[in-house]
Amino acid sequence: MGYKRIKLPYSYDALEPHLDKKTIELHYEKHHKSYEENLNNVILKTNIYESFPNIIDLLKNYQKIDNDEIKVAIREFGGGLANHNFYFESLKNEETFDENLEVVKAIEAYWDSMEEFKKEFEKQVKNLFGSGWVWFVKRKNNSLKIIKTFNQDNPWFLGFTPIIGIDLWEHSYYLKYQNKKIDYLNDFWKVVDWEFANKQFLLETNVEDSEDES
Repeated sequence: MGYKRIKLPYSYDALEPHLDKKTIELHYEKHHKSYEENLNNVILKTNIYESFPNIIDLLKNYQKIDNDEIKVAIREFGGGLANHNFYFESLKNEETFDENLEVVKAIEAYWDSMEEFKKEFEKQVKNLFGSGWVWFVKRKNNSLKIIKTFNQDNPWFLGFTPIIGIDLWEHSYYLKYQNKKIDYLNDFWKVVDWEFANKQFLLETNVEDSEDES
């Protein structure tokens, strides 16, 4: 019982030469694991898991919990667990880009081109100071947006559906890229699983949209 990391869907070296083996191993086995353990250490002492056994439902509803200490744990550790589940599941070292995918058509309609979309995404990456994430999301009205969140905050807190997300905590890239975040971003694009992104794009958004955007 408890909230679980996803099983890593590839070997540690599967994303080479773009994302290196050592970083993936440390990222998954140390950082991701710690979010799982720390969340369960708090939540399994309560009956919250019985009410929200799905981690995404927990994140969408955590503000309803009448305990500030537990809410902080959910925001930090639950956010970290879910964010990393999404991140690792969304990567694949295969050519998955297809201009006929619905998500690609939507990007090109909204930003005029994939190039312009990536330029805006890169701008958000450059403008994120400290630790956090940059996300491509769908809002309840089906509009599309690129946002940044700090620490382990995420689109689910805002009622958005994440489509693509990049981890910009230093542990996700520093061993290979040091301070060169844009080099990391450029290699990240080479392992984005566009079929996964398309599935996320096609999901129904069923939480009220929020004005609290980053």
